[in-house]
Amino acid sequence: MSKSAENAPRAAFSRNVGFKVAVWRRNYAELRLKIGPKHLNRSGRVHGGVLMTLIDAACGYAGSYDPKAPHPKLTSSLSITVNFLANTGKGSLRTIARRTGGGRSLFFARAEVLDDAGTRLAEGVSTFRYRSDEAARESHARQLEVQAKEKTAPGKRKR
Repeated sequence: MSKSAENAPRAAFSRNVGFKVAVWRRNYAELRLKIGPKHLNRSGRVHGGVLMTLIDAACGYAGSYDPKAPHPKLTSSLSITVNFLANTGKGSLRTIARRTGGGRSLFFARAEVLDDAGTRLAEGVSTFRYRSDEAARESHARQLEVQAKEKTAPGKRKR
């Protein structure tokens, strides 16, 4: 895992899904997810919503890397088109995303989700807008507060 990937911001939803940012650099991101029971649909295969979430998140990371910014850039998805090509119910998933274009307020990205054998399970294209610096600062401060609370919270008691 690269140093920048270790510092990639992850919201509560991302942590709940369970993916990790493995690589995060300019115009590129890779996410990893170990498939578990919570990721499966009633047929025992990875739910399409999980695949779409991975594509959305990876594309957002690919367009938001800026090592010079004082806080991580924020993006909002405007449009996502996903094609589901195959499926699996075990192992791990790797999502590879690349920023493909854009400007100061919008960007475009493309991603694919692969299984352990390298089979392409889904592919997608996305359009995002960059959020304001003020929104990014506020979000970053909230994330730091949540992370601090999570680190100091006592462990959950088992019943």
